[in-house]
Amino acid sequence: MPHVTGPSGLHYGLSHEPSHLTAHSPATLTLTIYNPTPEPIPLTPLTLTLPTTPHPQDTTLLTTTPETIEIDTHPHITVTRPHPTTFTLQPPTSNGTPALTLTPRQSHTIQLTNLTTAEPGTATLLLAETTTPTPDDQLHIRTATWPSGTIVTPLTLKKNPLSGDERADLTWKYLANPGIRYELTYNPQPDDEEYPEITVPHEELLLYSGEVDNNDGLTPIYYRTQTESGDVILTASPTPFVVTASLGGDTRTFWTNATVTSPHTHAYNLQANTTHLINNPPSDLPIGQYHTAKTDGFIIVDMDNAPWYAAVLTCSITSPGAKSPRQYTVTQHVQVPNAHAAIPVAAGNEIAITVSPSWFSPTVKWQELGGMSH
Repeated sequence: MPHVTGPSGLHYGLSHEPSHLTAHSPATLTLTIYNPTPEPIPLTPLTLTLPTTPHPQDTTLLTTTPETIEIDTHPHITVTRPHPTTFTLQPPTSNGTPALTLTPRQSHTIQLTNLTTAEPGTATLLLAETTTPTPDDQLHIRTATWPSGTIVTPLTLKKNPLSGDERADLTWKYLANPGIRYELTYNPQPDDEEYPEITVPHEELLLYSGEVDNNDGLTPIYYRTQTESGDVILTASPTPFVVTASLGGDTRTFWTNATVTSPHTHAYNLQANTTHLINNPPSDLPIGQYHTAKTDGFIIVDMDNAPWYAAVLTCSITSPGAKSPRQYTVTQHVQVPNAHAAIPVAAGNEIAITVSPSWFSPTVKWQELGGMSH
């Protein structure tokens, strides 16, 4: 969730429905005002502005039809609209004292409905804790609008032994767009700590690109997994291959699973199931409780809701029949925000999440694998 922190100490996070904005489509924006401090903070006056021209770091606008937007907030907050692209919100006062206060860890939401997105790219919403803002008062919250249509096609996988090395060919197509970056992640032997997870960054993936397909406008990728001579590329456990597409601060994840039917012979087969495109919105995953994954999916961690604190989140995942859990940690350092993680989990695994310090409240979501990508 993109967010900023105002001079008051209040934290402003922007989410939207649908979970991924698509060009020229209806959407609802939700601004969540959150008090991350241990002390009460009064709600301040606000000005929300939708720029009429893209900011230097952006390539598009949130919308080109701001006049259709409606705003929904607390009934005692006075909303005015001095311009079609500007909203001012004035909380009530009592004898000159603010009458609406957020207690520690309390939040309030403001919704912008009936919004129609513009062209694909990144855009900015301006926020200021005053009804008469100057440019210096304005805080920038960036959003991402994706192109319509296919971003990544289903991943297919096959084995291709060469000179005794066991390798695998992974192929798919992607939409080439200057603002979208792609990354491939997989672990050749997820049950062996000696084999770390492999990440193939955007620039390296481009080396495996083919010519653009004139029929669909997509670019093929022909990626061959790399191993040392004699190594087996995959174990018998299902191995997830994950392609992540990033636009601005927004990401979309595409996943396929590979299994080895006879891992210790040169005659084994690699089989890939249908690629899943994650469409369903994520749900909250409470910290400090035990959970059992009903489907394959991902734990999505966002640690940067209080970037001035250091914190560590530990996720323990136990497979059925396993003697001990696999542990993943996500660390946020002081003044180094944007600590994020997407942790794959198989159906039937037990999940336990803890965080240190215990009062720190990162955002933890469960993302089940959604509709099939065709």
